Amino acid sequence: MYFDTFYEIERFSLAGQSAMPKGRYLLAEDSPLNDGEGINGVYGELGFDFLGLVTVAGKYEHYSKTDAEKAAEEADLAAAQAAGTEYTPIGKGTFTLLLLVPALETLQFEAYYRRTGITGADDIFKFDDRSMAVAQAKYQMYPFVYLVAQASRRWVFQEGTIDSAAGYEATDDWGVGVEFAYQF
Repeated sequence: MYFDTFYEIERFSLAGQSAMPKGRYLLAEDSPLNDGEGINGVYGELGFDFLGLVTVAGKYEHYSKTDAEKAAEEADLAAAQAAGTEYTPIGKGTFTLLLLVPALETLQFEAYYRRTGITGADDIFKFDDRSMAVAQAKYQMYPFVYLVAQASRRWVFQEGTIDSAAGYEATDDWGVGVEFAYQF
C-alpha cells in the first residue's frame, strides 16, 4: 500500500466515479469483479543507474476499461457530439518518473514527476491538473546537516463555498529549510 498526493483522488476514481472508496467498491454488488470481468491492465518499470552519477527510473501502469466504463464513455461522446461540444475521455494510465543525482558529495539533486488519468502517449508529459512534481536540492553543510530547497506541485482539498464546489486544486509550493539526516 502506498500513499501520495493522488491517493485521495484515485481511491474514488474506479468504475464510473463511484462515491465509494476503491477497496469497498471492488467488493460491492455492482463491482466489475462480480461479473467475472475483473480488472486487467499493464504495468512496466524501468530504471538506469549511470555509474552511480545519475539514476533515472520510470513506471507506467494502465488499467483496461470495463464494459460499463466503455458504454458510459460512448454515451458521453454521443451526448457531446449532439451538443456540439468537445469530449475528452478519462484515461486510466499513470506515469511516474524519478531522477536522482547523488554523484556530488556535498550537493544532491532529486526530481519526481507523476501524471494520472493518461489518455495516450501524447498526454504523458503535459503539466496540468492531473500532474504533480517535486524538485529538491540538498547541500551538506556539516555531517548529517543539510540545507534543503524544494519546489512542488501537489493536490489540496478545497472546501466548497457559495461561489464554488468542493474539490481538489493544484497548489504550487516552495520552501527552504534545514534537514538532519543519517543513513544507516
